[in-house]
Amino acid sequence: RIEKNPSLARAMIDLLCARLRWVSGELGDQAFFGIEARLAKRLVFLGGVMADGAGWIPISQSELGEFLGATRESVNKTLNDWRSRRIIEIKRGGLRITDARALATIAESQDDD
Repeated sequence: RIEKNPSLARAMIDLLCARLRWVSGELGDQAFFGIEARLAKRLVFLGGVMADGAGWIPISQSELGEFLGATRESVNKTLNDWRSRRIIEIKRGGLRITDARALATIAESQDDD
């Protein structure tokens, strides 16, 4: 029982607080940031945790849309724009960030609706 194990209780509370901060941040992003900033922010994060040795992030445009609460079509439009600007490269089932500085700048932008 958790009452008999204070260290377990503390760990559970820490985990719940971390999850609450994450959910709160995601909701804030959806409320205040447009699709470009939200997508850029997500790609910067995923690049740090999921990219393979060559920098490819194995994720589909549909999955990105689901993460962001956006349509696959709006994700596709944004990614194709970034590809034409050489910010990313796209292949089936994944993408690679080629201009991290430009993507970080977009991620910090709130005014892209």
